[in-house]
Amino acid sequence: MTWVIGGTTAFGYSFGISDIQVTYKNKSTRDCLQKICGVGDYIALGFSGSVKIGFAMLDVLSRYLQAVPPGNVWHPEYVVNMFQIMAQNIFEKSDKEEKDRDCRLMFIGADPRRTENELGSRTYLYRLYAPYFKPLYTKPEQLVSVGIGNKVDRYMKMLRQINNSPNFFWRMEASHQGAGTAHFIKRKLTFLLRENPAKGISPHLHTCIVRLGQLDVFVNDMSTLSKEGAAKFAMPKVATSYSEFDRMTRQRGIAAEAASC
Repeated sequence: MTWVIGGTTAFGYSFGISDIQVTYKNKSTRDCLQKICGVGDYIALGFSGSVKIGFAMLDVLSRYLQAVPPGNVWHPEYVVNMFQIMAQNIFEKSDKEEKDRDCRLMFIGADPRRTENELGSRTYLYRLYAPYFKPLYTKPEQLVSVGIGNKVDRYMKMLRQINNSPNFFWRMEASHQGAGTAHFIKRKLTFLLRENPAKGISPHLHTCIVRLGQLDVFVNDMSTLSKEGAAKFAMPKVATSYSEFDRMTRQRGIAAEAASC
């Protein structure tokens, strides 16, 4: 189980935020997985559902985007429509046990061409759901999400409050330097998840920010002070590929097959 949140801005970047928890076939959980990764210069992909299918999606799209002539770049709108067919094929060919875990994707990107907008390039965010993976476009300055977090009332209430807050994205950019909206939401989510835990969702988060010529992934590490003294909240070791996840999982004596996030 997981929760992946994303949005686009008028400030030349789009972003996705994901937790790191995995639920195994035996129902145990572990914080050990990066679920949102860059797959190209201006494109990232996040996933929820079957871990095996999710990494297959990342792998296939990443290899596809490497096949571009020197001096050329991929346009996100073209890529997401081509990827729909790839995603359908990957899902259809997967084992039934994996397909039963579902697959929901979040595709984020930035236009490789600088636009007339002084604030930066146009940005994109799409959601794609199994089995058809039809790209669902997200309007600018709206937060959307995929995963089990969508079933937690307190979590969705926070998203609705942000989406219903006039000029929220503009106010956050004005009061925070450098991708202010994304980092503010990351901090807000961190405290929300720590104070209101839900099975299958970790308070440890990766934030992926995509803009023209740049793709960065941040963690939400922090130090806090209390009566008991200083405490560190730090990202544990995470797998960034299925082979790494399989190895980490089997070292604990657990099968990686049919794991979900």
